[in-house]
Amino acid sequence: MGRTRTISSIETDIKQAQQALVKAKTRYEVAAEQLKSLMAEKQRIQAQTIIKAFGKSGKSFSEIMIFLDASM
Repeated sequence: MGRTRTISSIETDIKQAQQALVKAKTRYEVAAEQLKSLMAEKQRIQAQTIIKAFGKSGKSFSEIMIFLDASM
C-alpha cells in the first residue's frame, strides 16, 4: 500500500512544475528568436547573392523575370 501524499507536498511539486515550465518557455522564446534571426540573415545573404548574379548576367530585368516565370 502506497503512502498518502500531503497537500503541502503536492503544492511544492506544483510550484516546481510551474518554475520548470517558465524556464522552458524562456528557453523556447530565446531559441525561437535566434532561429528567426538566423533565417532573416540567410535570406539577406541569398538576396545579395541574387543581386550580384543579376548584375553580372548582363540580362535585363524583364529577361530575368521571364526566366523566373514571375509576373511583374
